[in-house]
Amino acid sequence: MRAAHEGERVVTLEQLAREPTTDVVTAARVLMPGCSRSAAYAMARRGEIPTLRLGRQLRVPVPQLLALLGIEPNAKTAAPARATAFNNHGVRRGQPSTA
Repeated sequence: MRAAHEGERVVTLEQLAREPTTDVVTAARVLMPGCSRSAAYAMARRGEIPTLRLGRQLRVPVPQLLALLGIEPNAKTAAPARATAFNNHGVRRGQPSTA
């Protein structure tokens, strides 16, 4: 994996999942790291990336992008073992203990 160029935005899936849409270049780089701007717009033109035109902007709906990656769009993309979800014994809160 190459390093980000100066001015290039690096986005995690967790950050991406918080937004309703993203730009075409970011979406293409999620699907294909290292993708150029022109290649990203070519992918959008060919229909490989789902897009919405909002005024003059071409945006990519994040739920559809996550679906392309095989990630449930409504699923939380945070770390699976969250402190608020489990007690100290690894039992999900609100469920009876089997001990």
